[in-house]
Parts: sequence; structure tokens; C-alpha cells
Amino acid sequence: MRVTPEASRPAPERREGPRVTTTRGWVIGLLRLAILLVALGSGRLYAADPAVGAKVSKTHCAKCHGDEGRGDGSGLQKLQVDVKPAPRPDKAAMAKWEDEDLRRIITAGGKAVGKSKVMPAYRDKLSETELADVIAYIRSLAK
Repeated sequence: MRVTPEASRPAPERREGPRVTTTRGWVIGLLRLAILLVALGSGRLYAADPAVGAKVSKTHCAKCHGDEGRGDGSGLQKLQVDVKPAPRPDKAAMAKWEDEDLRRIITAGGKAVGKSKVMPAYRDKLSETELADVIAYIRSLAK
């Protein structure tokens, strides 16, 4: 029996850990990246910024809700309504509302949730990120 040089060599060492060298590995990696990007785009992984929400609120909400969310905006006088928006700085009043409630009020408008029919729906006016920022801003007022 003759020994060949290949038979006398030790077996190659196996590496531990993930290796993305196959087509399947690349596909899995790309799918993970796509899921992360979708989650980021939907705002689910976004840390809401109350300072940005204050700017968005000033543009879209302050005319009725007022600059500090007290329900004293000049737009209410023009509308001649007897209903005032709930004062956002009122911690006890705001504690009754979950973030999802605020989201529904903002996106669907007051009438859709049994509130003032004068409050418009902002579904098509605010992005998910802006919406999260506005809710964070509203929460920051209730101290």
C-alpha cells in the first residue's frame, strides 16, 4: 500500500460563524436589510423628536391649538366655534389618551372620533415620522 501526499495531510480547519458566500446567504442578507429599511421607513424604529414635532405643530396645528397647545389659537375665532381643543398641557386630561388615540384623532380628524367636526384629518398631510414627532411634542407639553 502506497501513501499519497494528500492522505498524509491534516484535514482543513473548519471556521465557526456565519459565512455569506452562497447565493442563499446573499439573499437572506438582502432580505434582512430590506426588512430593516421598511421598518425604518414606517417610523417603527424611529425615536420621535418633540422639537421637530413642535415645528410641525406650529405649521399645521397652532392656528387652532395655539403656540403652546392651550386651545387658544387665532383660527378658532375665525371659525366662530364654541368648542375649544383640549389643552395639551393639562397632564390629567392628556393621561386619558393613548398614543394610538392621538394618532387616530390627528389622522382621521375630530369628527371620526366623536370630537369636533371642525378638526380636519391630517392623514395625507403628515408623514408617519412627522406624526410620531407631533405626538411626542404633545406628550412633552403635558407635564
